[in-house]
Amino acid sequence: MTDPKPPESSEPPPGPEPHGLVEELRHELEEVVEHVPEKVRWTVRKLVLISVAGVVGLIVLAIVSVVLYYANRTELVAHELTLLLNHTLAVRSNVRIDFSDIRGNPFHRLRLVQPRVVFRDSGRPLLEAPWIEIG
Repeated sequence: MTDPKPPESSEPPPGPEPHGLVEELRHELEEVVEHVPEKVRWTVRKLVLISVAGVVGLIVLAIVSVVLYYANRTELVAHELTLLLNHTLAVRSNVRIDFSDIRGNPFHRLRLVQPRVVFRDSGRPLLEAPWIEIG
């Protein structure tokens, strides 16, 4: 005689009701964290803080580098300032300003090197100087 097999059922074995995936993961993480020593938890926290501080430091370094680059490339700044001033002067008057360089600290005193104010239409100089100090 053959042993009759019990009928296979499609129901899961009895046990706790399955929760959602999120709840299950949260429960597993809580168990893992409970087994991690406090010293290691503090170290992970410290590593994350150091990583964030490193990223912030790199951003600050990049900003300072750009500012220092433009501070040492005063001819480029002089060109950009000339374009800005000449656009404003073109709208409001018939003169144009040119200068070759800017020196000094923009927060205290600037020196415009070889400034010239000329009429746009004739090109005759209205004002020329070796330098102008703006304080």
